[in-house]
Amino acid sequence: ARSEQSMVTNLRVHVETSELNANQVAARTRLIYDTMLRESPHFDGGNFATIHSSDLKRLFHQYDTSFFKAQIGATLGRTPLHFRLSKRATVLVQDARGRRHSDGNRYSTFYIPVESLEALRRANQTGSDAR
Repeated sequence: ARSEQSMVTNLRVHVETSELNANQVAARTRLIYDTMLRESPHFDGGNFATIHSSDLKRLFHQYDTSFFKAQIGATLGRTPLHFRLSKRATVLVQDARGRRHSDGNRYSTFYIPVESLEALRRANQTGSDAR
């Protein structure tokens, strides 16, 4: 338990002590975007239609390397990370009666099946095509 707490503390230090300005963040984010489009067989553009768990792993490593000098992965060591996709989206809605989150605000949590989001997207597309 002590080693786990130490790891969490080290991860927090890496994240909270990052000192990048807005231009650096924008440049690194753009580099990750370009790399993902180039390397992922699932991304065909900024508004990609498919994604794979391997893309999540690739994104983690890209962000870790670009923003944290690979210190997040090094701190985790042999701690296994599992990258997976879900058939539902988690949506947080600010709500005074909801659960308090790390940002200090309270939110209600809703789980929405991805199929519902896809149906909504199609309906919105059809509606905008009709105009």
